[in-house]
Amino acid sequence: MDEREWLRRHRSYLFPNVILYYEQPLVVERAQGCWVYDHDGRAYLDFFAGILTVNAGHCHPRIVERVAEQVRTLQHASSLYINRPMVELAEKLAQITPGRLQ
Repeated sequence: MDEREWLRRHRSYLFPNVILYYEQPLVVERAQGCWVYDHDGRAYLDFFAGILTVNAGHCHPRIVERVAEQVRTLQHASSLYINRPMVELAEKLAQITPGRLQ
């Protein structure tokens, strides 16, 4: 499927507030480190990145392994339940950030 067809489908099925900043947006097939790749395998330096990838890059092996490990044991739990990773993360964040986060 070519880029025009992906763009048509995007405009047809996603909310209008999911903004594309380009007339011909890049259709990303995969990503690794600071690079994103199109369907032809062309690499583009990801100057945008965003969210988690800013610090770690796309698909960092250690992060991928930890996410896979967590998904194998508990993919999602409501905050109505107690789960160890949630409590351990909250404790760690409270320890390393300034102020009192308790």
